[in-house]
Amino acid sequence: MKSYGTLIGELPTGVETVVEGALLRIYFDFARKDAVRSAGSEDVVVEDQYVCENVDVEGEHDYDNIVSAIIMDRYDANKRDAIFANLEMARDTTSGLTEEKRTEYLQEYADYQNYRTKAKEVAKAVLENIK
Repeated sequence: MKSYGTLIGELPTGVETVVEGALLRIYFDFARKDAVRSAGSEDVVVEDQYVCENVDVEGEHDYDNIVSAIIMDRYDANKRDAIFANLEMARDTTSGLTEEKRTEYLQEYADYQNYRTKAKEVAKAVLENIK
């Protein structure tokens, strides 16, 4: 899920972790986010805001559980099922899909695989942080 906050100092980089009992909170992909606040009759852009990904991991804080939590946060079972079903249709040259739709389905699968790779990188960084 997305998490928003106020910057204090520099924009964080990399992966940040917070252990709260059995809960492991992971923050990554930090980016500046301009926020607009009303100040009387005018809107003022506030530049000290950030946005990042936030994933909570319950249970064991091991590699597999962390990777799974990161992936499941973005791709629940229904989304994954749709991606794999669409991939099969895209691979089937007799499916009747337009080339545009075939390209879209192949891209969504590639995006999913890229996110899985990112999840594995984040999990490795998390394990380094919490040792």
